Amino acid sequence: MTVWSMASAVSTPPHILMVVLIVRLRMVVVRSVVEAISIVSMIIFVAVHRKVRLWWPGRSEGSSCVMPLSLLVVQEV
Repeated sequence: MTVWSMASAVSTPPHILMVVLIVRLRMVVVRSVVEAISIVSMIIFVAVHRKVRLWWPGRSEGSSCVMPLSLLVVQEV
């Protein structure tokens, strides 16, 4: 840090420094909230996907919507 940058930092009014600090704090809070929401949504997706996968084989075997697409293609040929 040079003497000029130290002098300019000292001469900066305190309310501008507070505004910069608040903006940076808001950015950190918003970023952490977005990350938390994405993690929670991933956990919910995995839980729902596993529940569907566990529930899926119990369905009737005769319905065509239960079969995977590869089996449908093989049966059509």
